[in-house]
Amino acid sequence: MIEFIKNYIIENRQIFSKHIKDAGNLRFFQYGASPRKIVFLIFTQGSLYPALCVKMVREKDNEWLLKKEMQSLEDIHAHYGDLRSSIPVFICLESIEGELALFQTAAAGKVLDSIIGTKWHFMNRSCVQGIFDIVGGWLIKFSKEAQKLTTIKSEQDKIKYLQSVTEQYKKSFVLSKTEDEKISGLIDTFQGRGIYDAHFYPQHGHFWPGNIFLKNDTINVVDWKDYADVQLPLYDPLLFCLTYGLKRYPGDPLKSFEWALFGKSWFSRLTGKQALAYCSACGADISLAGPLSALMLMRLASYARALHQPGKEDLSETWRSLLEFYFKNEERFLK
Repeated sequence: MIEFIKNYIIENRQIFSKHIKDAGNLRFFQYGASPRKIVFLIFTQGSLYPALCVKMVREKDNEWLLKKEMQSLEDIHAHYGDLRSSIPVFICLESIEGELALFQTAAAGKVLDSIIGTKWHFMNRSCVQGIFDIVGGWLIKFSKEAQKLTTIKSEQDKIKYLQSVTEQYKKSFVLSKTEDEKISGLIDTFQGRGIYDAHFYPQHGHFWPGNIFLKNDTINVVDWKDYADVQLPLYDPLLFCLTYGLKRYPGDPLKSFEWALFGKSWFSRLTGKQALAYCSACGADISLAGPLSALMLMRLASYARALHQPGKEDLSETWRSLLEFYFKNEERFLK
């Protein structure tokens, strides 16, 4: 397939001329391993960072993912002003030898997931602080732009949205009566904590360190297929903090969850400080972090269940165990 992609670029060099000068001298690198996608990064001669990213799906039934990401990238570049430089540019969506391929610009920098995957990193608090300042600043800018696009504005619309996502996520579980009541009770919790003063707006939806590339003091954010699937306030920063914390205790997700979001560690104090700034930008109260994290975990479990392959680890059980941990410690988390 690499040869077919290379020939397509050469034959259509006018489409790629802004991004590739010498189409005849390209290097390909297969990036990541996904059950649904194949991703190639394309480098030009002598370049440190890739110029192009090509995404393909393993099964035709999943071609909608490519079309969805194409639409997301086009929408974002039409509306997000200054942030466009940190988001891939859609180039084209073409069939190559009967396989659909999405061409977009690639992200410059080093993937954040590899930077934080060391014990040294968590000992270097100034390094972590610097990353959170950069990422937090980007999230606040993104939230201000995204708020202009939301259609969930009235209190009635927000109630309907919260009820719909709660019922949708619940379908992924076999719940006890107590758990069902607690999840349904989140709506009352939100009402008591000023959720309707918060802005509901499109989120990235998969904002974790594996989708963030760091270069100097700027970030590039990739994988926008889930954009606007979720409009829960604080969803992106909560997911970022949780997945960042999982790197600290990779074999103990429960400990990571508590340490990152609700503990008394310096890290949770840092995330709390960042959350306050983010809450201010989106009109939310910091006390919403607890119940919103419960809905976040439910969505992650639902998403993981949909992607699960026989014979492989069922990540939905990890998110489910975190949700159970949350409800067992709900009173402390809701303070």
